Amino acid sequence: MKQAGFGTRVFNFIIDTLLIFAISYGINSWWDFQVTFWHYTYFPFYFFFWVTMFVYYTIFEAIFKRSPAKWLTISKVVNKKGRRAALWQIIVRSL
Repeated sequence: MKQAGFGTRVFNFIIDTLLIFAISYGINSWWDFQVTFWHYTYFPFYFFFWVTMFVYYTIFEAIFKRSPAKWLTISKVVNKKGRRAALWQIIVRSL
């Protein structure tokens, strides 16, 4: 098994962070509308960003073993033995 290098990891981080930012920005905009017109509880943007990041990585890595950026770089998440990572490992990694 070939390990991902530093450049691949940085590229994965940048692409995934941009996707997470776009998703969380959309959710935040929708929630701000709810706050304005229905007086729901306000949450700052960083709340949506961190929740979206946790859910994004947990879902993609648990189901597909890779995030969209990892599909671009043809890499995947594995444990130390090179096998599929356990769900608890993915949750801890996402946190």
